Amino acid sequence: MPSIHTHTTSTPSPVRPTTPVLPTPPSGDIPVTPARAAVFDPTPAHTGPLAGPVSGAMGPLATRLSTVLPTGYSLPKTVPLGAATIHRYDDHRVSPPTIAVTVWAPIAPAGSGGKVQNLNEADYAAPLPDRFILTDAGLSRCFIGVDKRPGTPLAKKLDELVAQIPTNPAGGIDADAAIEWVRANVNQLIKWTAGSSANDGRAEFDWDKAIDVPQSVWSTFSNVAFREVGHAPEAAGADYPVVPFENYIEAGQGYCIQKAVLAALILDKVGVPSKIVNGAVAQGPGKTVGHTWVELADGRVLDAAWSRVSAKGPSPDGFPDRYRFGGSDRFANQSFPYLVL
Repeated sequence: MPSIHTHTTSTPSPVRPTTPVLPTPPSGDIPVTPARAAVFDPTPAHTGPLAGPVSGAMGPLATRLSTVLPTGYSLPKTVPLGAATIHRYDDHRVSPPTIAVTVWAPIAPAGSGGKVQNLNEADYAAPLPDRFILTDAGLSRCFIGVDKRPGTPLAKKLDELVAQIPTNPAGGIDADAAIEWVRANVNQLIKWTAGSSANDGRAEFDWDKAIDVPQSVWSTFSNVAFREVGHAPEAAGADYPVVPFENYIEAGQGYCIQKAVLAALILDKVGVPSKIVNGAVAQGPGKTVGHTWVELADGRVLDAAWSRVSAKGPSPDGFPDRYRFGGSDRFANQSFPYLVL
């Protein structure tokens, strides 16, 4: 996920943002886009033709999306925008050593009954909520809205995908078969956008290019850098668009967070315990880049963006919260706010 904002802090010194660097995946893997933030995207559903191809993408989006929400479909077009600090750690190889990770996150609209929760603390055995909103961390990409209730466009699409997973002699789907299918196919269902490798958080989809928020929100973003990790997102005084998750499936393109969400939704559909994890891949002293993956109940990591599933490796010296995976070290953020509707 691009658009992760990291600050090195030394109270009361000013916050200094660092530039994200694209993590290098193991040889032969697809490049990883930065994915360091919650998964929320409130945007209207679309079912008409897009205005044009994704900017700089490999080709025009063949899928036609609509501007009318289907009957019974319930995702807000916008939700209040908030800012939250989701991780803080010390890296004594740099000065100042304390590094805080701050992201943009969704807030429940008044009267909606929604609640912001920590996605990284989800229970493996608990099914994903029927409706939720995630963030890509920055202000260049919409929040991501999920409505998987029976009969919704997303539920129908998930049924189509699950029908493609090989079954056992009894007609059921084994966990290992589902995991392998997800590992092998998600990267084809949602391919990387043309701009993914730049890892600069650019807006490529039409719905992202239409985002317009006042510059005044940045004062809120800076203020929360010194707050405790896991605090409720602080309102920035603006609304932010939400885009239905199925738009990315129809477009066939996205980023690591969309790949992780699709993987988790499919596993959830067939009853394989797992959860979405948002964190980062280490790039060197004081440098990390956001990323999102799926963790299985047996402790293995299923990284749909890297088409890889394996056990966690050892922790590097001095960083007990990190572990080796696919040739690099990674860690889960201490908090990753998402909005459950």
